Amino acid sequence: MPAQQRLDPLNLPGRLRESAPKCRIVSLGNATEGSIRSILHEIGDLDPAWAAIPYGIAMTGQSVQVLDDQLLRPVHVPGQLYVDGHGTVLGHWQAQS
Repeated sequence: MPAQQRLDPLNLPGRLRESAPKCRIVSLGNATEGSIRSILHEIGDLDPAWAAIPYGIAMTGQSVQVLDDQLLRPVHVPGQLYVDGHGTVLGHWQAQS
């Protein structure tokens, strides 16, 4: 199998199901600087139109929003990821501030 195909995340759910057909596949995500895990997406059937696995929704007890520079929440536009709730970190290990 070519390296490109092995590393493509869209190939991973199918490969995993071949090895473990009864498994439940869940994509987990987060803003590394803000949370341990904050977003999940259960992967069912893959849509052939997908270019990537959907990022997902906020986990229970957390909220995730994409905000612009004025901290407004326009739909389908670039912005910054804001995470709040139980998974939010309070600081970084050995950080000066």
